[in-house]
Amino acid sequence: MMPLADAIAVSLFSVTERTKENQGESGGPGTVPSVPEFLVRMTTGAFAFSYASPLTRTVADAFLLAEWKKKKKADLYLHDELKSFLSQYFPKIKFAVDVEKRAVIDELVHSSNFAATHFAIAGLLPFIDALTNDEVTELFDAARHNSQIRWILADDDVRSFYSPLVESMRDNRRITTKEYKAWRERLAGVVPEF
Repeated sequence: MMPLADAIAVSLFSVTERTKENQGESGGPGTVPSVPEFLVRMTTGAFAFSYASPLTRTVADAFLLAEWKKKKKADLYLHDELKSFLSQYFPKIKFAVDVEKRAVIDELVHSSNFAATHFAIAGLLPFIDALTNDEVTELFDAARHNSQIRWILADDDVRSFYSPLVESMRDNRRITTKEYKAWRERLAGVVPEF
């Protein structure tokens, strides 16, 4: 086993076996698998999944699929994250991180002064990569409608938070080129109002 210091990434994925007996009537999402197995592999690359197809992380390698079906007489499902596994089989589960993230988003959306805005931005920074499209849209709406965010968009911390979101919105074609340019100007402090 490699030393922890040498590990660049920890890949967590689950392998679930679903047999005909436990599929029941629906056999779809929400059906609890009979044998969940969670495997943690220390890897030297973020996408080095030994059991996954070279084309996608969520489909098992063809050889493994064939062996599993032959030996276990069951289907094999890979989940590249624990959250996706739990969300599929236990849709009502609430994650503490999601509850915390929601609370900080609400703090920003409803911030009533500049200090509260700066505080909420600091609280959201750890979640920036975990924001959903809907949450990003909500944060953009807050920046448009809440003057306590809008008036300080060019402040270093607020600009640093919103800049990657603007880039993401552009990359995902969720804003037009004109909107993108307007956001860049606002974040630079060139255009103070929407």
